[in-house]
Amino acid sequence: MITTLKAGKDIRPLQMPQMLILAGLGLGALADLLWVQNGFMGPGFVLWAILLTGTANGIYAWRSGSVSRELLAWSGLGVIAALLLVFRTAPFVIPSLLLLILTSAAMGIMQKNGRSLRDTDIVEHLRALGRVPAKMLLATAPVLGRLDLGLYIRSSRLRTALRGLLLALPLTLLFGLLFGSADAAFSRYTERFFTIIQQDFLEHLFIISSLAWISTGLLTGVSERHYRIERKARRWLTLGTEDTAVLLGMLVLLFLGFVALQLGYLFGGASLIQQTAGLTVAEYARRGFFELVAASGLSLIVLVAVARSDCNPRVFRPLGGILLACVAVLMVSAAQRMALYVEEFGLSLDRMAAIAVITWLALVLVLFACTLMVGRQRDFAAGVTLAGIGVVLLWALANPAAIVARVNTEQALQGRQSLDTSYLQWMGSDAVPTLMIRLAQLPRETQCQLAPSLRQYGQPYRQDWRWWSASQAAAARAVQSKRVELDTIAESCGQ
Repeated sequence: MITTLKAGKDIRPLQMPQMLILAGLGLGALADLLWVQNGFMGPGFVLWAILLTGTANGIYAWRSGSVSRELLAWSGLGVIAALLLVFRTAPFVIPSLLLLILTSAAMGIMQKNGRSLRDTDIVEHLRALGRVPAKMLLATAPVLGRLDLGLYIRSSRLRTALRGLLLALPLTLLFGLLFGSADAAFSRYTERFFTIIQQDFLEHLFIISSLAWISTGLLTGVSERHYRIERKARRWLTLGTEDTAVLLGMLVLLFLGFVALQLGYLFGGASLIQQTAGLTVAEYARRGFFELVAASGLSLIVLVAVARSDCNPRVFRPLGGILLACVAVLMVSAAQRMALYVEEFGLSLDRMAAIAVITWLALVLVLFACTLMVGRQRDFAAGVTLAGIGVVLLWALANPAAIVARVNTEQALQGRQSLDTSYLQWMGSDAVPTLMIRLAQLPRETQCQLAPSLRQYGQPYRQDWRWWSASQAAAARAVQSKRVELDTIAESCGQ
């Protein structure tokens, strides 16, 4: 049977599965060649991301007969996030960029099916995020099941056996590698079986098969004509006037009592903290920061749920406005505690991540006040997602490891705290240029502690282009520019 698609071509209805599988196999092989051997960071991964997004956009255009501008835009964002992995190697930054890549894939698949970013809600965005790993893991098997081997193989038994082989091969390789790692004898038998072929053949075959499976699943999500559109969400919570008044009224009373105490701390300074709470400034800063952030986030979730419950706006708006103002004070109090904590104990990547979360929650607070608070359902979910994307991009572009190194060395030079040299070394190459600038100003003991790890970056950086890192190249240049000074320090320290 012949069917005509919008692209204006007469093709067999099962030709798309063949295209998806061939494209997935090609992307799996390229992934093994370009980036798998040395992790995500490098131009090889960026090139693979460009090939993946280009293939996805090409399949969608061929399938539908038109180009999706939304899919192109989200594909570009995913490539930008992959490119930032070339410039940043610090912990906490890499997971945030990988989450950004996942988000771009989720939003692209959602929007290419006509789901407007402005008209979707938070629940649908979360479901879209969940669909991406589901597609990666589960969508390839149905494609293999629809594969029309009859175009090439006449024997029905042979076609069935080949389809079973395609389904069984990834699982066989997976269990074979696991058994080989678990038992030395099994590993030896496996190696003897493949004596004619390279010893790492099974490993490469497993990598290619796994990534081909994942790539095919992602391409399937893009190629699908139908997307399970979320109908008008069934309201899990419906509040009347009295319900809303009691719920928000009790929360407002509790929050006002807590906020009244926090305002005194915010404007009374360290002396009031010590007199009222019986705590040192350091203990006050350490205590309650994450609880306040959690309370702020939970309060926003409650306000969003109430705003979507068809409650009486004449009750919700005044009480919700008071509660929103209290949440703002909680965020300011949390930010003040973090500032005191940094001043006392220095900065770290996890504390910078907490600052990024507070920034995002503050943006969500403003979005809530401008949309749901005044009865406008549109734009809130889109604003929350885009604000999160913006915060992650700024977080990566700011080079948090360099900021941590600069702040902590400045505080150490001012005598306000001791310098945790092991933590500075743990942050990796992103912090090296900043440390090299300030190394000569640091105490001799600190220089001796840092010199061995810094000298490791002193060799000219000539990595394979597929795994080249701009961060490590910059660290190598910074060390080479002050090699004489660093060697002198090492010699004086007996290293």
